[in-house]
Amino acid sequence: MAAANGLHVGAHAAVHRASEASARRIIHDMRADGVLENGVKDVTALNCQPIEVAAEFADGQLQLRPSGGPVLVTRELDGDDLVLIYFGSTSRLKPICDLPE
Repeated sequence: MAAANGLHVGAHAAVHRASEASARRIIHDMRADGVLENGVKDVTALNCQPIEVAAEFADGQLQLRPSGGPVLVTRELDGDDLVLIYFGSTSRLKPICDLPE
């Protein structure tokens, strides 16, 4: 899936426990169980500061909580579109290809 700014993002959920998203050729793996220790472990591109994010499926969304705090990022399907809400800004990503069932 692709956003208008050239950022390519895809999401996949398996057994409602794992999710992966890619952005600018980076893949984030996480277990979506709400536990910070099992969530995203990454670093910022700007200054290599660590990023830790707890993730869980709730209310039909993948909810992301940086540093285990409040939900600041959500991802959910709306039809074939992936809707991302990132710190209050909404992006709607349209499929760019058909995936096998």
